[in-house]
Amino acid sequence: MKHLFIYILTLGAIFTSCDSKKAAQAEYEKENINTSEAKINDSTKIFIDASKIDSMMLVLDNDLKTIIQNSDYTTLADAVLTAEYDTRLNDSDIMIKMQAPDYTIIIYNTGKSADESDWLMVWKENGRTRFKNKWYTLAEDKKADLYKLLDKYKEISK
Repeated sequence: MKHLFIYILTLGAIFTSCDSKKAAQAEYEKENINTSEAKINDSTKIFIDASKIDSMMLVLDNDLKTIIQNSDYTTLADAVLTAEYDTRLNDSDIMIKMQAPDYTIIIYNTGKSADESDWLMVWKENGRTRFKNKWYTLAEDKKADLYKLLDKYKEISK
């Protein structure tokens, strides 16, 4: 009887230690997921996940529309990733009058309705862009890449 008690106590300790490792691992994985989601949901950055895009349509100032090819999704996403959040326009109640954007890209995401699509507007004159109702300034080293890509589609649509 004494040996049976020791045996049950030992088994209980083993099962408890294994269970705590699973709980600790699950907690660690949950923290990693929350951290990566926080990076993605950072409202001061433009993050476009090219793998979750169903299609992209470029709307030009003359109402011409063209479809952006899948192979260019990553190039576009990389070009706007380093855009800087414009605190002057976003964090104040300044109203500005601007001309229509040179390019408007409608991003249709997989699994979402057309009403939930994202709009990216780009002005060439000042390197300003607007995404999810927030203003950004394109990085100097990425402007040329983005404009070259969008101008390519502008020429195709003519």
